[in-house]
Amino acid sequence: MAANDDAIGGTSLAPNFTVCDLTPGATYYLMVDKFTATNGNFAIRISDIILNAGMANPLTNVCTGDTVNLFNTISGYDTDGVWSSSIPAVNISIVDSLLLSEAISFNTYNLQYRVTDGCAYDSIVSQVKIFAPSNAGIDGSITACKNEPIDLLAGLNGTADLNGDWYDPSDVLMANSQITTSNFPGQYNYDYVSGNGVCPDDTANVVVNVLSNCNWLSVDENTLELVTVYPNPSTGVVFIESTFSTGSFNLVVTDVNGRTIQTGQNTISAGTSSVDLKEVERGIYFFTLSNNDAQKVFRIVIQ
Repeated sequence: MAANDDAIGGTSLAPNFTVCDLTPGATYYLMVDKFTATNGNFAIRISDIILNAGMANPLTNVCTGDTVNLFNTISGYDTDGVWSSSIPAVNISIVDSLLLSEAISFNTYNLQYRVTDGCAYDSIVSQVKIFAPSNAGIDGSITACKNEPIDLLAGLNGTADLNGDWYDPSDVLMANSQITTSNFPGQYNYDYVSGNGVCPDDTANVVVNVLSNCNWLSVDENTLELVTVYPNPSTGVVFIESTFSTGSFNLVVTDVNGRTIQTGQNTISAGTSSVDLKEVERGIYFFTLSNNDAQKVFRIVIQ
């Protein structure tokens, strides 16, 4: 059932081995042959197999790219065990007792620690959760009139986490992303800070450009509600739909650097008009619609 001619895990010349699946009450035979021709006494010891892989600690949270010492995820363990995962991509990221998280997708994983003595073993499973980096999006800008209600989220580019905090130009924490622009024209910087509690926080900046030539409080709101610009984002052709019965709007299209792309005097009237931007670079553009009584800026993304 078992045999061995050498010491296991030690410097002694005495052989030792582990036997599993013995039946209580059955008779077993043990043969020992001597090491040298000299006669003498020797001892035989039989003991229970005691292996302890430890106990799992609570879930371990890790930011992607960090290296995890898996022994920190368990306690009360015997040494000389082996860590493994049933997922091949995770298993190859285990080096001895270290988990290299950089190449692992963002998820929760079960990691097994197994202590083995011959045919006997004890194992424990701990859990590690890999978090994606915090993402506040990409810096952007919003152009608006004085005293205009806006949502700062519209100024972020990319795909931002939505659980972050906004800070005003004085670095004071804001209740949410909705503001009313200043009564004074100029540029105002707002910071968006996103964090998941595990990875370092990420910050993006939104610059609010308050125009000097329009005031939301003096705009005819009923007129503005009758204008829709779509689709957003667009692949190049943008439609402007208006249902007002009289008058028309001037149109100025500018890029994020303030350069004029297209202009038109009294070109937007009742019905649906189209603006072709298929030849421009991908990015953010501002459609400014205005007449003698009202002005409104639409932020459009061209993909």
